Amino acid sequence: MSHRSTAKSRTRRLSRAVGATSAAGAFLAFGMTPITAAPASADFDDFLGDLFSWVEPASVDSSAYDWLGLNAFFDGDLAGSAAATPLDGLNALVANTLNTLIYQPIYGINQFLIDSGLRIDGVFDNGDNAFVSINGDGDLVYHAASAGGFLFGDGGSGAFVNDAGEVLGANGAVLLDGNGDVVTLDGIEDGTYSFASSDFTLNGANAGLIGNGGDGGSFFGLGGDGGAGGFLMGNGGAGGTGGIGDTGAIGFAGGVGGDGGFFLGNGGAGGTGGTGGTGAAGGVGQAGGAAGDGGAGGNGGVAGLFGNSGAGGTGGTGGVGGAGGAGAAGEDTQDGNGGAAAVGGNGGNGGVGGNGGAGGFFGVHTQGAAGNGGNGGDGGVGGTGGTGATGADGSFENGGTGDGQNGGNGGAGANGGVGGNGGAASTVGGAAGIGGTGGNGGKGGDVGLGGDGGNGAAGTAENPDGGNAGNGGDPSDIAGLGGAAGQGTGGSADGVNGADGSVNPIVSGNGGRGGDGYDAASDNGAAAGTSGGNAGAGGNGGKWGDGGNGGNGGNGAEGAEGTFAGNGNGNGTVGGNGGNAGNGGSSGELAINTAGNAGTAGNGADGGAGANATTPSVNGGNGGSGGNAGNGAAGGTSANGTAGTDSDGGVAGNGAIGGNGAAGTNGVPSAVYTDPAANGTAGGNGGTGGNGGKGGAGGGTTGLDSDGGNGAVGGNGADGGHGGYTTHGDDNDHPLQGHNVGVGAKGGDGGAGGNGGAAGGAGANAGNGANGGTGGNGGAGPDLKELGYVDTAGNTDAGVAANLTGAGGKGGDGGSGYVAGDGGKGGNGGSDQFAAGSNGGKGGNGGNGGAGVGDGSTGGNGGAGGQGGDGSDIRWGWTGNGAPPATTPGGDPFSNGTTSSSGPVNNVHGGNGGNGGNGGVGDAANGTGGTGGAGGTVETPDLPTGPGSIGTNAGAINGGAGATGGTGGTNGTQGTNGNTP
Repeated sequence: MSHRSTAKSRTRRLSRAVGATSAAGAFLAFGMTPITAAPASADFDDFLGDLFSWVEPASVDSSAYDWLGLNAFFDGDLAGSAAATPLDGLNALVANTLNTLIYQPIYGINQFLIDSGLRIDGVFDNGDNAFVSINGDGDLVYHAASAGGFLFGDGGSGAFVNDAGEVLGANGAVLLDGNGDVVTLDGIEDGTYSFASSDFTLNGANAGLIGNGGDGGSFFGLGGDGGAGGFLMGNGGAGGTGGIGDTGAIGFAGGVGGDGGFFLGNGGAGGTGGTGGTGAAGGVGQAGGAAGDGGAGGNGGVAGLFGNSGAGGTGGTGGVGGAGGAGAAGEDTQDGNGGAAAVGGNGGNGGVGGNGGAGGFFGVHTQGAAGNGGNGGDGGVGGTGGTGATGADGSFENGGTGDGQNGGNGGAGANGGVGGNGGAASTVGGAAGIGGTGGNGGKGGDVGLGGDGGNGAAGTAENPDGGNAGNGGDPSDIAGLGGAAGQGTGGSADGVNGADGSVNPIVSGNGGRGGDGYDAASDNGAAAGTSGGNAGAGGNGGKWGDGGNGGNGGNGAEGAEGTFAGNGNGNGTVGGNGGNAGNGGSSGELAINTAGNAGTAGNGADGGAGANATTPSVNGGNGGSGGNAGNGAAGGTSANGTAGTDSDGGVAGNGAIGGNGAAGTNGVPSAVYTDPAANGTAGGNGGTGGNGGKGGAGGGTTGLDSDGGNGAVGGNGADGGHGGYTTHGDDNDHPLQGHNVGVGAKGGDGGAGGNGGAAGGAGANAGNGANGGTGGNGGAGPDLKELGYVDTAGNTDAGVAANLTGAGGKGGDGGSGYVAGDGGKGGNGGSDQFAAGSNGGKGGNGGNGGAGVGDGSTGGNGGAGGQGGDGSDIRWGWTGNGAPPATTPGGDPFSNGTTSSSGPVNNVHGGNGGNGGNGGVGDAANGTGGTGGAGGTVETPDLPTGPGSIGTNAGAINGGAGATGGTGGTNGTQGTNGNTP
């Protein structure tokens, strides 16, 4: 049998192991005890109890004695190892009896005396356990375990780290560094502390003549051998646990158990083999590395002449396979799709169990129990499929379309690694060992998720419409399969197959947001009347994705006001249209998915106002129409989740007012009697009011249609100018003699009111119409008060009425709409207020009321007709009958010239009133017709005494006729007859 003379030293093996393994993979285990545990500090009472306990069955060491072995004396059929003999039970009985009657009493007395202070260094004392100190350079210095006393004493343990991972100093105290911090195993592994030398042993120390060997330690993967029991009597120490193998490498073997004493002693148990190193994790798209196999269990120590042999150590567990690398992210692939993942590494096989120690009686009887095989390691987890790339946002740069790109699809998950097989039990030993169980298969990798779609670009002045968003990517349909289970050895259970990778839905692969349309209203640099851009649609979600929201339509910019400066036409410009909203994107199939909401529709802008004319007789500018509203959009649909919301139509722009016309000019007197007399110029017409913009249609099924914009009022017509006259010039300082007489001009027509904009759909109303403008008044006849008389050689006859007054302008028609606009009032006819002997001018007709549009609408009222102008029954100056007076009322003599046409005028009548406008037709109510204008009267102007009062009228003087009212309106009244001068 082997003994202390053949014990193995691992000093040089450690030196080599430091270079072969990393500190991060080191494993340390402590606390192994001999098969027959003996108290380290037994007092005398304990000693007496142990002395007589052998007579009880409980005193027999249960780890090495089998009472059933005595059956071999009777039936010869012993279960267990094929090496068992009928003497095995007797061997155990004898060994345990001698242990109880001889060794334990002696050992107990020795330990009692040592604990009581009776020690002789090197002769009668326990050896020191291994410990660590710190030298002057701050490096760690290892002190090996020392042997027990020559006569009595246990060997020291090779372990120098406690269960908490703290490094032990002298006498078992926790080691502190120069800063007072506890030195730990982790600190050694991460490089905080380092040993001055790696050349040291981890073995437990040997006992002296009588005593137990120390347990082997463990560090840097190596398990130290147990120390030998006392030369005469004593139990061998347990072998240290082997450390974890480096990445993918085999675990380190467990230490050999120490031999028992020559005469009496149990062999120490072999150390457990180290766990195999975990396989290296795979990089992106790379397979996980295979794990290392478990280390072999240490052999059990050899028993003495009488004693139980040490059990072989259990083989180490196989390492876990490395995780498979995840698939490449879509951002790193050429097509943007996530890459396929890689398979997990295979788990390591369990280590082989250690051999049982050789038996006593010079190896004749039963060996120690064979070590169990280590369990197989689990297979590595399969990699997760790569996530698809997020689509790039849209851009208009470098000729881009502005549309966002679609998100990439997810990559496939990879299969899990195969579990390792269980390690074989040792075939050398007494009782047979148990084979290791198979490792579990690795879990399959999860599917890769789809990437989100890119957002559409917002519209710009150069590219008004927003870009459509990209769609979200789909997840992969392929999850990794779970790895196959490892097989158990020697009838042990197989592992469990790995679970398949997850296909559990996760919200991913969302659609991007649609780009907003260009918002002209907020752009200070936008031209007046610029329309807003249409919005882009939201992207559809992938299989598990939410839909993206649609973009918002841009608002239009207001129209410019009209101007006549710089040869402008005075018309206001149309307001910009609002952009249409973008549709929301549809969602994926999940119940928790949400579809995208529709964007907001853009608003139409108001038109620009028409300019008021300032140049005589020029028409006012037309008002600009309002811009159309943008249409709403539909929210996205969702098969199982929440649908997106629809949006309403935008607000339509209103029309702008028409400008007023400019007044006509009065005729200017001329001293060249042969020239035609200057007539007054007509008044300018009022500008047309702008129409309202069209309302927007609601989106989808729930979006509301919006009303049309309102029309604006028309501009007012201006008054016509008065007529002029010609004279013979200065007649030797006599009063002037008039010759030709001019005519007053017509008043300008009122501008039509703007129509209300059309409704965006059946659920909305048209905009309201606006009122028409008022017609201008007709111009008067010429003012003759500066003349002595008007001769008959011109364009007037004595006693005959002239038509020298202008007609009134027509009132503008009301605009159509849900509430229609009223017609404008007609202008009054011109009156002969300066004694030109003229009939009154006709009053202008009132404008028609606008028509109602749509259900529930009302028509506009007709405008009132203008009043007829007043006539005059005299003409200024000398009548021409009889001798002319000697002087004018001022005392100046009259000129001896052509016969006068001045004096009373016969058959003069006032102007007819204008017709009232018709009321507009509506659905709920029709408008009322306008009142007809009253006829004009005939007046005798209040003239100073003089030529204007000479003579009497020979004919009738009539008032003007009243006009007809509009449909449903009241007729005008008859004018009053004039007085006879």
